[in-house]
Amino acid sequence: MRVALLVAGHRFTGAAAVAEHWCRALHRAGLEAGLFFRREGNLQWRLDGCPWARPVLIKERRLKDLFHNLREFRRIAVDYDAVISFLPHDHLLALMAGLRSSIPLIRAFRHPGHLRADPFHAALIRRCDAALLPYEALSQALNRINHGIPATSIPAAVEDRFRPDPGEANTCSERNPVVGMVGKMAFGRGFEDAIEIFAHLDQPCRLLLVGHGEAEDYLRKRAEELGLSSSIIFAGKQESRLPELFRSMSLLLFTTAGSDWGHRVISEAQSCGIPVIAAPIPGVEDLITDGHDGFIVEGGVPDMAETCRRLLENRDLRRHIARHAVQKSSERSFDAVGAGLRRFLEEVVGSGD
Repeated sequence: MRVALLVAGHRFTGAAAVAEHWCRALHRAGLEAGLFFRREGNLQWRLDGCPWARPVLIKERRLKDLFHNLREFRRIAVDYDAVISFLPHDHLLALMAGLRSSIPLIRAFRHPGHLRADPFHAALIRRCDAALLPYEALSQALNRINHGIPATSIPAAVEDRFRPDPGEANTCSERNPVVGMVGKMAFGRGFEDAIEIFAHLDQPCRLLLVGHGEAEDYLRKRAEELGLSSSIIFAGKQESRLPELFRSMSLLLFTTAGSDWGHRVISEAQSCGIPVIAAPIPGVEDLITDGHDGFIVEGGVPDMAETCRRLLENRDLRRHIARHAVQKSSERSFDAVGAGLRRFLEEVVGSGD
């Protein structure tokens, strides 16, 4: 089976990052898969030399750019047996190019905001042959608009480099506890909450903030106002060093959703054996069993700080949570995700034969 994945993005983030990982996972499962995306971004640079990477789409500034993309979409129907679109824009162009008349059009919803019942989104949702969801609870929203189509939830895949390290990094985190957070430093993305949670702690520890963005200056000023500047490390964006940084943490805070609602950072931390303390964000329940392989904490900053306190004080509890987190995250390896995608695609493509 040959599968095309479409995402009109050009940066390795959000839906485009999931699409790239799923493409690799499908290769692991023995399928031929191609990733079609927009050229002239860090996604093209990241995939340079990969024969399955297709940076053939362009930004639609003029009508001729739209026609160019539609031609590229139509070629997919000739070379592939199924197509997965990730964003409303991709879905719309696939319909305009007539792909659905030739091969199954499967929509991967990566944000709950795309499963809305307004006329535009509802029209798109009703014009797909199957759906892939970031978490199980979204199936209710899907069924209200397009009841009965094949659907399943598939997690974001976790790269093999995210794995536990029994060596020096974990030893250091035992001696010098580190509370961590990873993501884009934009307003409303939870870094403010992380600093407030850290301010409630009375243990000797540090806060490691990994990421960059427009909110960084504000966050530094807030840390200074709270007298925490010397205890907070602003590490910047550290894509290549992420596994090492995860393994330096005693626990990870997850206080709000990112651009992809598969909550990939939770799985990456768990795969490194790092306990995660998360707010009750939709989809988190698919990744964490509260009290077993992580914590889902109601009540905001004070209650999350109390859970941090309990976890930092109890080394045996941290090790128990970490062990089960690694086991749970194995369900999101490239091999596991590829196998799940293959089973679903064979069902969908077979049902159309």
